[in-house]
Order: sequence, then structure tokens, then C-alpha cells
Amino acid sequence: DGRYTMEYYDPAARVGVAIEPCAKIFSEVVIYCQKHEPFVCIEPWTAPPNAFNTGWGLASAGTAMRSIITYRPIFTMPRGTKR
Repeated sequence: DGRYTMEYYDPAARVGVAIEPCAKIFSEVVIYCQKHEPFVCIEPWTAPPNAFNTGWGLASAGTAMRSIITYRPIFTMPRGTKR
């Protein structure tokens, strides 16, 4: 259905999140964090970085878009995750 799943898991906190956006609308997911800060920003993007300069992946002005993004908590360590 054009969806993909991105997971972020913090072994120290023993919690994470799975994000399932629609790839037709959200082609990118950016994870931003700062060292030694107790937060993480997970941002689904509708275009790749630098799209305003390159024009690649931009929607036309006035284009209506509707989508659903599912956020699901993760409370068990995913396979392959190291403590």
C-alpha cells in the first residue's frame, strides 16, 4: 500500500518507536538528536534535504495531500539490537 516502517530503539531507555508513513507522500524520515540530551526528533519529510534548491521531489504549490502516519511504541528490544 506504499507504506514503509522506520524503527528507532534506545537500548538504555528500553523503549522505542516505529513509524509507518505513506511513501507516496513522505519519501524521507529524518532523525535528529543531540548528544547528551534526553530527546530525539523523528520527522517524516515530503521531500529530500535541499529540495528547495534542487527542485527534486517538491510538490506543486497548492497541491492538496492527505496521509496517515502510524506511530507505534516499542517496549521489547528488536532482534539484533545491542545493549
